[in-house]
Amino acid sequence: MGARIARIIEATGLSQKEFGERVGVKPAHVTNWVKGYHEPSRGTLLSIAREYKVSEEWLTTGSGEMYVKESDVPYDFTVPHVSIPRATLPVVGYVSAGKLDVVWTDAGFPAGHGFDEVEKPEWLRDPNSFALRVKGESMYPPFTEGTTIIVDTKAQVVNRDMIICRVKSLEAYWKIYSERAGMVTLESVNPGVPAMTFRKEEILYKYKVVQILPPRRRN
Repeated sequence: MGARIARIIEATGLSQKEFGERVGVKPAHVTNWVKGYHEPSRGTLLSIAREYKVSEEWLTTGSGEMYVKESDVPYDFTVPHVSIPRATLPVVGYVSAGKLDVVWTDAGFPAGHGFDEVEKPEWLRDPNSFALRVKGESMYPPFTEGTTIIVDTKAQVVNRDMIICRVKSLEAYWKIYSERAGMVTLESVNPGVPAMTFRKEEILYKYKVVQILPPRRRN
């Protein structure tokens, strides 16, 4: 797919930055696509096909003609059977045994900047919310590999909330939060992992986990 995206960029005479801006992604993501490190999400593929008038089939599989004819109904986005893509959240990293492999800041993540995406709940208003995915079986019980957690960067955190956080040592965790007398206790969601204690000022960021999604079923 990377070679086909590169072909579109070459045919349009655009830079990777200009190409990405037209479909709402950063240049780094375009570079990763061209190099074959990652592939665009389904929603982004549709945006590329629509914006550059190329065949979705050609873009996805390499089959058929590159460009769409004016009469091709599947690319007439005014027809009733074409659904409008729902808002999604980026899945930006993995978690195992309560520890995260992803770096974030207090700004969170804008949509479209992860290695996968999940549907955004209608009630979630945080524009910088994001998701993480359980990797391996070290979180079992209660969470198995493929479980996805959704994080709200704006929600207030209170005692016994499940959170993700980063501490002063820059380690990041998925824990159950408790605070008392200036001290913070982080309990693991896996009962086999001991609790951790920090001074309140050692917690750099803490975001509330607001939804947990079970692993997707494989066809």
